[in-house]
Amino acid sequence: MNGRDIMKVQRFTVVGVAVGSVLLLGTGAAAAAPVTDPFSELPVSDNSSQSSPSSSSVFSGVRASLASLGDLWKMRQAPAPDEGKQPREDSINHIKKVVDEARKNKEIGPEKTVGDSVANSIGAIKLLADENGAATIDTVFKDPELDGYYKRPWNDREAQKYVASKELEYWNQRHKISPNAGTQAAVKVSVKQRADIQMGVGTLFNFSSLYGKGNN
Repeated sequence: MNGRDIMKVQRFTVVGVAVGSVLLLGTGAAAAAPVTDPFSELPVSDNSSQSSPSSSSVFSGVRASLASLGDLWKMRQAPAPDEGKQPREDSINHIKKVVDEARKNKEIGPEKTVGDSVANSIGAIKLLADENGAATIDTVFKDPELDGYYKRPWNDREAQKYVASKELEYWNQRHKISPNAGTQAAVKVSVKQRADIQMGVGTLFNFSSLYGKGNN
């Protein structure tokens, strides 16, 4: 398969995993098997299990992802950024740099952080829509104000919600100025849903390793 075919397979895998996971968790099948089993075909974070997401966090994240999946899929029809621009990948690179430097300087330990969650969530969107509909979202994620939040533990829900609120604030403003399929999809995902996605799917999967510098 060529690179484009591989990306298509990866995208449909994400959709299939999300649907399958909801079916398994929703029917109680998860009680008979580890919650990570349905996700074994996707890159999983190798950080300490001490801060691994609970089954309820995973379920909330998958449910929120599935609820917004139709709109996010439409984002593929949204305009691409200006030539040479990669807002999502640049966002991932910035967040990784902030978190990696904090670990190197021993400001934080090896446990998962809000930054890991957010970068992986951005990676999941990039897997579905590449850079389509990204506009200038990197201006939000690269804002120095958020760097401190990226270093906080992944289960700091208030920090997760704050980052999510800044992103949604951007999309609401963008939608008023230049509405398109991308902004329409983005404004439909609430702060709570974004936090759920970041704390569940974004924490469990290592989607950000597929993109940017310093891939795992």
